[in-house]
Amino acid sequence: MTGRGWYPTVAGTRPRMLKRSMFLGVLVAAAVVLCTAAPASAQDARVSARAVSFEVDNVNRSKLACATDGQRYTIRGHIVGTRAQLRDASAVTLYLHGIGFGEFFWRSKVARGYDFAAGMARRGHVSVVIDRLGYGRSDKPAGFGSCFGGHADMAHQIALQLRSGDYGGATSPSFDRVALVGHSAGGLTSEVAAFSFGDIDAIGVLAYADQPLTPSVQRARPTSRPRSAPREASRRCSPPAPADTRCSVRRSSTPSPAFFYSVRPQVFADVFPLLSRNPCGDLASYVPAPNSTLPNLASITVPVLYVEGTQDALYPPPAGRAQAARYTGSSGVTFRSLPRTGHALTFERGRVALQRHVARWLSDLDG
Repeated sequence: MTGRGWYPTVAGTRPRMLKRSMFLGVLVAAAVVLCTAAPASAQDARVSARAVSFEVDNVNRSKLACATDGQRYTIRGHIVGTRAQLRDASAVTLYLHGIGFGEFFWRSKVARGYDFAAGMARRGHVSVVIDRLGYGRSDKPAGFGSCFGGHADMAHQIALQLRSGDYGGATSPSFDRVALVGHSAGGLTSEVAAFSFGDIDAIGVLAYADQPLTPSVQRARPTSRPRSAPREASRRCSPPAPADTRCSVRRSSTPSPAFFYSVRPQVFADVFPLLSRNPCGDLASYVPAPNSTLPNLASITVPVLYVEGTQDALYPPPAGRAQAARYTGSSGVTFRSLPRTGHALTFERGRVALQRHVARWLSDLDG
């Protein structure tokens, strides 16, 4: 082998031909790299929902006094994020649904653009969405065996498990920061967890206020009388109802403006069958909850996001602004309003704006 300039030559091969073959070789090598890297990148960016479960004790050590059965149960749900987020993210948000709903409130396939958790993943945030105790695929205690003080305690237990990675599910990542966002009664639960345990880094309260429901909505709200328990038991919440007892929800086959203001008819038709009867203890502890929460709201020191729908018949304006003003001890309160939106925020007109507001707030937490 001899050399001419810097081009290596082989007997019988012209330098120009060898230069051309080397150039083509570089192109082929680059193409191979791109073809092998692209699928990995696409997989990292794909949103996935992995089943998770949390073993919790149904106890109430919160500042919202109500009775629980003290038994151990399994809470089931999903952790939602891209492959890259589930591998590398240091922050997660636990989402809590309200009365009558379930995990499907945050992770719905009724139509394109209605999967809140997937939307949050595309905006850069990992979510854990669950069926609260007594709902969906999670365990179901006796009708009066749970209450919202207990739900706050269970949210606290799940937060600790998310920090340690000690829970059931594929990979079970751990997180340094845990935020808690709740809709309606889930917002109540988020508040109670924040002022009772002090280990939540931020809370979001969506479509909930610590005040009595408006008189015009009393007829539309869920009833606290179980179908299969004596009336006296439902009124006093004692003795416990049978294990299969659930309270019903007053509803019709047409959308109620108290819950669904701007939901498309076809979406409502898909969501309606998913609505569930509720644990009687939840309903019994929900109405008197403000008596315990109002004196404690000022002790919430973490950042708070409050989001209202302007057409929410359960907590109509100015209930939202009044509620946001009660977090006087918070390090920062963010208030957002969704025009022409009712109570069922993730199914209504303002659902995309809701995702945007929550994502921006979570990003701001990172500083």
